[in-house]
Amino acid sequence: MYQMVWTINGRVFEMDACMDMDTCPMDEMVNLHETMAWEWINHSPIPHPMHMHNVQFQIVQQTPSSASSYATVNQGFVDTGWKDTVLVWPGERVKIAMTFGPHMGMYMYHCHILEHEDMTMMRNLMVMEPMMPM
Repeated sequence: MYQMVWTINGRVFEMDACMDMDTCPMDEMVNLHETMAWEWINHSPIPHPMHMHNVQFQIVQQTPSSASSYATVNQGFVDTGWKDTVLVWPGERVKIAMTFGPHMGMYMYHCHILEHEDMTMMRNLMVMEPMMPM
């Protein structure tokens, strides 16, 4: 039986990814207390609530698709303040800014739709000492 697979950056969930420096992709290793901007881009036909574990972020910019229904449903959305989840509409780009910490170790980020998590739409992230070689 075929099971649908969702990805993040073309990657599926790997339980052992980021257990150490050898198994962690470079773009999923960040320094403790480092401030970064990430951009979620939704190329799928459905919205994805993207969630970060142990990190809060602020929404810096949202660029909806011209074909999106975002303009008709965004009334009442509050995009200011600290978040751990943001809804990314089809065709939309959402830029977030965050500082990684306060703890080192493996964190996780994923789509907050349980079925999408089960279909591998989640990834590990390593937060490490700034002096560790990359």
